[in-house]
Amino acid sequence: MDRTRGMAYCGLACCACAADCPGCKKGGCERSGWCGIHVCCREKGLTGCWECASFPCDQPMFEKLRVRTFVDLIARMGEDCMIDRLEENERQGIRYHYDGMITGDYDAMPSRDAVIELVLQGKAAKKEE
Repeated sequence: MDRTRGMAYCGLACCACAADCPGCKKGGCERSGWCGIHVCCREKGLTGCWECASFPCDQPMFEKLRVRTFVDLIARMGEDCMIDRLEENERQGIRYHYDGMITGDYDAMPSRDAVIELVLQGKAAKKEE
């Protein structure tokens, strides 16, 4: 966990990413020049999509349950609190990325509520019977 990387404009957790870069907002992503979300947030002067009245827009990134849910959570509790939760979850063994992959435990959740439960409680929501 590298808190200095923060959260990307789109809600990805640069702080928890295994990539060797300074993070999206510090120009670390090689795709930032053509990333519609990056360009849009910078043009609008937003810290992230969680500040945008048009969220979720039609950007393909928001088709991903984890990403949409992370943006919603950041809007509710702020970036620092989100990073706190991700850091605590990492200490508990919850993986943001599996080795050699760009997906992890948060991506394996079947629903928005399950992602929220995992972020906030550090465990998966119980399945409804």
